[in-house]
Amino acid sequence: MGWSDVIFGYELPVLTPKVGMALTLASIAVIGTALLLVQARRIYPSRRCLKCGYDRTHAESVVCTECGTRPSSGPFRLPPWSTIAWIGLLWIITLGWPGYKAFHWSEARGWTPPLPAYEVEVVRTFSTGHTLQRLHCRNPFSPDYPFVLRVIDAGGTERVAYPCDGCGGSVGLWTMDEAPERIDGDEFADVIFVNSSSGTQCFATYTCYRLAPDGSVVLSWTREDGCDAVFQDVDGDGNVEIVTIDDYRYVFACGACLNPHVRTVYQFFGDGWVLDTDAMRRPAPSQDAFDEVKQTLRAFDWSEEITDQGPYEPYYTKAVGELWKVMLDLIYEGNGRTAIDLLDAVWPPHLKNKTASLAYFIDRVRDVTDHRKNWDAIDAMQDPPVDWPVFSKE
Repeated sequence: MGWSDVIFGYELPVLTPKVGMALTLASIAVIGTALLLVQARRIYPSRRCLKCGYDRTHAESVVCTECGTRPSSGPFRLPPWSTIAWIGLLWIITLGWPGYKAFHWSEARGWTPPLPAYEVEVVRTFSTGHTLQRLHCRNPFSPDYPFVLRVIDAGGTERVAYPCDGCGGSVGLWTMDEAPERIDGDEFADVIFVNSSSGTQCFATYTCYRLAPDGSVVLSWTREDGCDAVFQDVDGDGNVEIVTIDDYRYVFACGACLNPHVRTVYQFFGDGWVLDTDAMRRPAPSQDAFDEVKQTLRAFDWSEEITDQGPYEPYYTKAVGELWKVMLDLIYEGNGRTAIDLLDAVWPPHLKNKTASLAYFIDRVRDVTDHRKNWDAIDAMQDPPVDWPVFSKE
């Protein structure tokens, strides 16, 4: 790194405090010099009379011989060499520290070589000899900024690279560096990259690469799920499951139904992930837990009429939306019968369309893509079995 790399901020993402201080001190030096020059102009005015402009270069009297003006007493006057000395001292004080640091940086790292384009961070080392690295890009204008994820083999050859591609805000790229080394049950190690889409959906694409002992890296599988997915052995059978969080917006379009989320568990089987209903199944809530949820849902405002022309969805109000959330959780745990009992216990007697609301809710769960692909397995896991009402779209 040369001195220009520090002064002109080529290492700005790394040395922001130092570069910022250097630029601040330089600004002080420039402003101070300008003020001293202005003051010098005031101290050493023109030899002409300030009133009439007569040239008094060789005049012996302080009084103007043309107009009789006597100049007022000015400020204390410094000789010219003193002003120059003060300017020099100001520059030495303000620029001495960054110059000193730049000299030592250059002396330690070389005077001519430029900064490396990336700062390398080792994220994880695999048993196959592969290394997962995060390359922090120093140039904020590079398409690789702020970082690139890559896998290199034991010989240092880059096998796969994932640029962040200017991701920021709600778009992200990361790696499942805490996931087990072997995901899909074979003898190969796996590395997973996650690229989230954006927005409140929190949707992500998971890409898995298989790391072979010979150093090769092969694309194994990809899948799309919620951003909160984790890979772990849920049921203790020695196989890794993926636990995902499906967003409620895949069931209902209205913003009031986004949270909380539904927990789903998948297990790798053959060449893909299948729903693991055994790991998802939960015992029915106790009577005390049931009564507590019932009282919480009854506390919402149920005064609004429920019709097929709801504000967001047919048969929908805010209170109904909160009820649907709890019911969806119960259904995905195999407790569909409890979900219907909760609907009967919470729904006020004076409100109509209870059965129509339940039928529309089940129809939406069946119809939306992310739930439709799992509905047969979800329906089969209900204990006891549930005869769901059919929604009429006429």
